[in-house]
Amino acid sequence: MLTISDSMLRNVCLGRNCDNVVRGGAEVKDLIKGVVNYENFHRIKVETYNVILVHVGAVDIRKGRSPLNIVMDVKELMDVIYGRNRKALVVVSAILYHPHDTTGSFRLINEANHGLFKLCDKTSNAVFLKTMSIFKTGRRVLLEYFEGSGIHLNGEGKLRMQGYFRRMLANESLRGMLSAANKRIPNCLRN
Repeated sequence: MLTISDSMLRNVCLGRNCDNVVRGGAEVKDLIKGVVNYENFHRIKVETYNVILVHVGAVDIRKGRSPLNIVMDVKELMDVIYGRNRKALVVVSAILYHPHDTTGSFRLINEANHGLFKLCDKTSNAVFLKTMSIFKTGRRVLLEYFEGSGIHLNGEGKLRMQGYFRRMLANESLRGMLSAANKRIPNCLRN
């Protein structure tokens, strides 16, 4: 299994047979450049993985990208991944809310997540995870899982994220998708 992320998943370990590519400050377009090995971008090798977890979009929101552009960029990232690995299951993790947000990005994040859900719903071999749900209660973001700045998860938040991903990726319906595609279930997802 491979995870591709901005800095949110730094030090979030999903198991010993899982590789992480974390690019702090990366927009989705930067990660696309990594997969296609564009100029000075370090190559992200996606060819050998059964499951590729993508957690991106927060940097794009902070930099003013529209929800539609983020969804289009994630679609392009998925297309590039599928172009190099047709059998990969791409798991898209929702963009998280930032607890100290004063820019009103909650609405934008909701729109982007809705668009990402719809994208995954109509794409074979793609799944959307509502990751933001574990870091909020009602309309309130759970501050206790974020560092003071609210941009990154603290230790407890990383453990919560890790546990959520492990539970979701071990889900029977997801295992069924892997089996249907004749994919070996990665060791990090075995019970």
